[in-house]
Amino acid sequence: MTAQLPRDAQSPDAQPRDAQSRDAQPRDAQQRRDRLRHSLEEPLPVESNLTVLRRKLNELKRCGYRIRSEWLGGETGGSCEIAGVRWLFLDLSRSIDEQLEQVEDALRECRR
Repeated sequence: MTAQLPRDAQSPDAQPRDAQSRDAQPRDAQQRRDRLRHSLEEPLPVESNLTVLRRKLNELKRCGYRIRSEWLGGETGGSCEIAGVRWLFLDLSRSIDEQLEQVEDALRECRR
């Protein structure tokens, strides 16, 4: 008497389940690599300096600073403490990059 194989094992192209899952893994990995490659090719959104300045000013406010924006003619500006209140005097006559530098200096003081 001969032992009969299960019906799906009798077909000539039947493979063990482990072999089928091994074949699927490289395809899945390749698909993940393709998705990653395509996502890396897309340009990343770039924040303008003005957007960065606004975000950092909000961070400075959360840190306890009060912000005063004034046209100071490039003569002064920066952070100080008056009667226990921390202030940032933001000089509007300076470029956005220079204003951002003032804010970053104050943030460094805040993080100490």
